[in-house]
Amino acid sequence: MSKVLTVFNLLAGAASMGGLYVSLAFGYTGYALAAIFALALAVSVYVLAVPGTTLERNVQSKMTRFALPTGPEEILIQRGQFYLDGFGPTAVEFYEPFVRPPEVEVIATAGSRGVIPSPVQVTPHQAVFRRESVSAPGERETFTWVARGSPLKKKPS
Repeated sequence: MSKVLTVFNLLAGAASMGGLYVSLAFGYTGYALAAIFALALAVSVYVLAVPGTTLERNVQSKMTRFALPTGPEEILIQRGQFYLDGFGPTAVEFYEPFVRPPEVEVIATAGSRGVIPSPVQVTPHQAVFRRESVSAPGERETFTWVARGSPLKKKPS
């Protein structure tokens, strides 16, 4: 499934770049548009033919599912990044909803020098983060969130 999502993202990006180019040029330029799509097609074939490419691993890294040994239950782990320019609050939507509010953890990444924000409100669909102190004015800090819980929908067998 991650290969299909990766190829879709590549083609969607190529279409966007090609459309932007054609719009800015106010005319049809066949060679430039063909080159953009040829490049996207070549990268897509590469993703489909070579297992474990960097592009595919990037898409896979957002969600992981684990089957529990005690029964048919699953654990879904989702991760992503968010940015803070001040105190917050900053809301992050989950890629897939959970049955109940998940456990949410915040990890400081490179460039994060202030106080790590904490989740102040967690629902099955989103988490809201806030922190008690602020970084230097105009400084944007990056944080990683990890959410663990039971997925709302079961993965098709």
